[in-house]
Amino acid sequence: AAERVVEHARLAGDRVWSDWGESQLVLAKYFGSTPVEECLRWLDEHPHVARRAMLPYRPFFLAMLGQFAEANRVLTGVSDRLDELGAVRHRTWLAWRRFEIAMLEADPTRAAEAAREACEVATTTGELSNLEWLCCNLAQALLGLGRDDEAEQWLERGRETVPSEEPIPQMLWRQVRAKVLARRGELQEGERLAREAVALAEETDMLNAHADALIDLAEVLALAGQDARAELEQALALYARKGNLVMAERTRSRLAGLTAPS
Repeated sequence: AAERVVEHARLAGDRVWSDWGESQLVLAKYFGSTPVEECLRWLDEHPHVARRAMLPYRPFFLAMLGQFAEANRVLTGVSDRLDELGAVRHRTWLAWRRFEIAMLEADPTRAAEAAREACEVATTTGELSNLEWLCCNLAQALLGLGRDDEAEQWLERGRETVPSEEPIPQMLWRQVRAKVLARRGELQEGERLAREAVALAEETDMLNAHADALIDLAEVLALAGQDARAELEQALALYARKGNLVMAERTRSRLAGLTAPS
């Protein structure tokens, strides 16, 4: 659909819609099934996309390859540039980029800081359509810090403010809620929600999101004393297909831990 937007915008000589369509195309490649290396090649072949963008796209893909120093370097200075331009609403999406990279770095503290900023800026600017998703991101990071009660509060805040029917917040809400419940001992309800998230993911081509949902289901199953090997193996295959080397290696380590001698 983004490609068609770009095609018609170019025929009409409409630079604004052409630029917007290309930005949506990059995000579709990021969220969808396009392998990371192919995404980077596309950016190399379309250098004008990066030149025209107020926010960089390359860090998304570099981080999945484990090139964190370069990913963070690309983001450096963007904040000052946004202040200079007065582009306040873009700070939401800069913070989201920092959240994504921090989660890949397994740094929940930095991830929580970035996700909280994204929520705060979105609320201040009144850009609430994505607030539930952003709140779910913060809740996920807070779970990584063991702050389950606070994570649950942010889950409900996003859901109560502007509930979304989009697949990502629908999945993420279930994933985080499932882990909160499972940690409390409500294993049956936790597993139900985790499986619902996986079922939603299966209807999309979002390989990372699908794999993430399987990882969270595996955590819930492990808390219940069940074998989660099949879920981890499926997640590994999805990460590998996407070219997400960081999460693939992390998942391999978890699988190895299942077979490691006690």
